[in-house]
Amino acid sequence: MKYTHVILGGSGHIGSVLSAKLIEQGKQVLIVGHDPGKAVEWTAKGATYSVADILDTKKLRALFSQGERLFILNPPAPPDRDSDAVERQQVRSILQAVEDLPLKKIVAASTYGAQQGEDIYDLGTLYDLEQGLQKLKVPLAVLRSAYYMSNFDQILPTVKARHELTTVFPKDFKLPMVAPADIGHYAAALLQDQRNGLFFIEGPEPYSNQDAADILQQIINEEVQVKTIPEPDWVDFMMKGGFSERSARSFAGMAKLTLEKSAAASDPERGPTSLRNYLTAAYKTIDK
Repeated sequence: MKYTHVILGGSGHIGSVLSAKLIEQGKQVLIVGHDPGKAVEWTAKGATYSVADILDTKKLRALFSQGERLFILNPPAPPDRDSDAVERQQVRSILQAVEDLPLKKIVAASTYGAQQGEDIYDLGTLYDLEQGLQKLKVPLAVLRSAYYMSNFDQILPTVKARHELTTVFPKDFKLPMVAPADIGHYAAALLQDQRNGLFFIEGPEPYSNQDAADILQQIINEEVQVKTIPEPDWVDFMMKGGFSERSARSFAGMAKLTLEKSAAASDPERGPTSLRNYLTAAYKTIDK
């Protein structure tokens, strides 16, 4: 069977919205994922779900070759390993799998601040992916997204239990942020039209961790304090959270770059979801 769209990473925060949008529009969708437990759900929704190890280049290539248009999201490596090394290995597998395929278009998920470099977490690995895809003879749209609002998800249980929001950034430092669902909707449009090049997406306005704490304070009706980890303590803090030393140092490199160099786009797509709406919905999922 020939699919109109193949989605690598089609059941995560971004890919699930993208996949659902395409199915709703009557497209033939093949989702490539790693969790066999999601096959029943997506089959019921009308997609084909295939399990593949991202490092199994041969299988990836066989799956990619079944589609006309391809969405690529390089999944984050487990932080308890050397995340840079693993993600670069994944990038090499993806690029080898897609080489010389007669695709009509590729849309690749990337990030604000992507740049060449080592020990800067996914800023460097996603830049490598961008550069590799640009060498292919396939129409390409690279979608750089602002800081994911979903990064707050993992700290919501702590906010609920201790009324404390911990961050490596100064509490009033504002970042462009975007809801993953808005990225998914925009990616669906890019996959189907003729636009190529570099695209940016962020939410209605930039937000700080203090903004997030103020919103959460209203949601839980309890005071929420922002606790900023000093830069000399970043690596130890991340290692206590389960990061390997290599991953922690790479994460620290990314955080330092983020503080020192603005990654704001001059004319981004604006997703409609505010941080207030995102956190309100996200908090309900842990408050059941």
